[in-house]
Amino acid sequence: MEELSVKQRNIRALICGIIIGIYYIILETVSAKFVGNMMQYQAIRGAGYLMFLVLIGVSLFTIRKSKGGYLEFRDAFGATAIIVMVSGFIYYVYRYAFVLYIDPSFPEKFKQSTLELMRQQKKPEYKIAEAVKNFDEQAKESEKFNLARNIVSYFTMTIRDCVPGMVVALLVKKNKPTVQ
Repeated sequence: MEELSVKQRNIRALICGIIIGIYYIILETVSAKFVGNMMQYQAIRGAGYLMFLVLIGVSLFTIRKSKGGYLEFRDAFGATAIIVMVSGFIYYVYRYAFVLYIDPSFPEKFKQSTLELMRQQKKPEYKIAEAVKNFDEQAKESEKFNLARNIVSYFTMTIRDCVPGMVVALLVKKNKPTVQ
């Protein structure tokens, strides 16, 4: 079996990133329907994130298979970084469009659902007031488009997702046996 070049690996990672990005669009759309119940919403988001990690793993296994059954950590993590950056970019753009154009009332629904959950959990009134203040400040900030803030937010999300992606890469990697 012919070895996969770095360029071919990157192209496969790019394609996997696009597929996972589409998955994220579906997850975002479905989970938004449950925002009225914060527990369900968070459960769907949590399960969706675990599925994201599984999809990274499946992607790395397919890349490993195409590389003759072996994939060094460096190659696995390189592919993971590409997958995370591409899928994260697709997610980030969709999330922005979703809140701005598709469902502009989503932030308010999220706020109300969070406050309702806090009341159900009998959180102190000062905590609820603090949460309201934070939501209102975030809403005011989000009204102004800030490219630098959005870029920093995207890269923060990318780094956050690369950490568990690194664990998946460690689990999937398989070094060629050394001949002595």
